Amino acid sequence: MAHVNPHNAKPWSQSPEYIFAFGTQNEAMDGNEYPDVLADWQCKIAGAIKGNLQGRSDILVSTGGGSYLATSAQGPYFSCAALDVIAIHAYGLADLTKEALKPYAEKAQKSGKKLIMQEWGMCYYDTPNNSCPTGNALSTLTRDNDIKKYADSIGLADIPPSELGCPQGRFPSRKRVRRSVRFFGMSVAW
Repeated sequence: MAHVNPHNAKPWSQSPEYIFAFGTQNEAMDGNEYPDVLADWQCKIAGAIKGNLQGRSDILVSTGGGSYLATSAQGPYFSCAALDVIAIHAYGLADLTKEALKPYAEKAQKSGKKLIMQEWGMCYYDTPNNSCPTGNALSTLTRDNDIKKYADSIGLADIPPSELGCPQGRFPSRKRVRRSVRFFGMSVAW
């Protein structure tokens, strides 16, 4: 965080106009073999990041998600004072429903945390979502409808996608979420 941007002579730790948040680690809970140890580790790393921000509150500290919803939003994250943002990843279709997502949004709001949908995806093929490398390709119409359906579920659960940001803790409207969904690096609009 002490790295100095050569274009403006400011260190990263003093550049909130460019940096929304620092993440602890991408998918630290992948595998989730030692959840207590890893949750504690996330909080300690977040504390170290906060310490290097020297009291700045305009640059947030975020988790880096997990492979699925449950591994992304571990219970201890919601009570870790050093974490501002819980980033969730959802690659199982059961994770991409309003019913699955809404409890996490409510828990984040109650604990004073922000919650963002950092990554999500689904199979290109007609195979079960957890085994996607082969199968018969879904039709373009089916894939487009799935994207719309799951993006709408994310919006209905009041979770903003990370590309939109979340100024002053407000969630974007469903209309804005639907127009701004990014899927595998491509903007999708309808």
